[in-house]
Amino acid sequence: MDTKIETPITEKDASELQEMTSSSQPKQQTLIIYMKIILCAMIAFIIPFFCFISPKKNLREVKEEVEYRYGYETGRHEKLSEILADTNAVISEVKKAIKSIEMQEAFLSDVIERRKMRRTFTINGCEFTMIKVPGGSFYMGSNNGENNESPVHRVTLSDYYIGEFEVTQKLWKAVMGNNSSEHQNNTYPVTNVSYIECMEFVKRLNEKTGLPFSLPTEAQWEFAARGGNKTKGYKYSGSNTYSNVANCVEYSFWGEMFGYSNTPKTVGSKSANELGIYDMSGNVGEWCYDDYCLYESKSVIDPIGVKYGDNEETYGIARGGCYLSKPYECRLTYRNDLKFEYSLRTVGFRLALNE
Repeated sequence: MDTKIETPITEKDASELQEMTSSSQPKQQTLIIYMKIILCAMIAFIIPFFCFISPKKNLREVKEEVEYRYGYETGRHEKLSEILADTNAVISEVKKAIKSIEMQEAFLSDVIERRKMRRTFTINGCEFTMIKVPGGSFYMGSNNGENNESPVHRVTLSDYYIGEFEVTQKLWKAVMGNNSSEHQNNTYPVTNVSYIECMEFVKRLNEKTGLPFSLPTEAQWEFAARGGNKTKGYKYSGSNTYSNVANCVEYSFWGEMFGYSNTPKTVGSKSANELGIYDMSGNVGEWCYDDYCLYESKSVIDPIGVKYGDNEETYGIARGGCYLSKPYECRLTYRNDLKFEYSLRTVGFRLALNE
């Protein structure tokens, strides 16, 4: 059996223990203070490091990244702008090419359409062309011209062909074998031919071709001169400016005193009208098939001028003015009556062909 021996603490021992305890307390407090100071110093160092040094580094990196990205995007944007500009240029060129192709197609379509509207014939080596005039209705005459130009009346016509040019001296010689024109030139319109001689020309031409050529009726002539269904309402055949389409003369004092000086011109020297027909204003006057008669106000279909009785003196009619006419006489609606047997240096004719 173990016996525990306890040693009693004397008064002296208690006094020494108390002294030792009291002397160690200041040392512990000093150590704690030092540790706190060290801890504060560490915190004071670490906080600026993380709060100021590291963020500055990150901000610098971010700035560099942003600048890099900005430079990259700027360069990329510039490249994209260049690419876009090049693309727009290509698109513009493509549009121009498409427009050019469309214009060419329209031109070719117009050429094809015009060819369908044209018939060309050859007589003894001489070619002449007839232009188709699709039928339609129009108001013939004028209320603002001479008395024989009114009343305006509605006329309806069937399809027909009319000469692209006035009958030339070359074509006249190819059919008739002679030429009595005052101003002789193969490319000029034939003149000095009477209505009777023109009808003889038509008769011989029909014998050679087997086709029903004729002179145009007055209504056919005016409808074609107006531009048919394509009319733009011009004063002259193809323009409101006579010098564009008509070989004629301007009024002058000396012209009135001593007579005007001018000659016929090569057919087609001026601009064509809406149907592609030339010289229906000016150059030479053109015989029409009809007898001369006054208009009536009633509507008519495919009219031919009323024939006078056998006992009355009859007149033919020439339209379009001539190279010695003043512009007023080259208007679309101006009418000039003359005897059938007259052969004038200012009058020729144009062919028609009825389908």
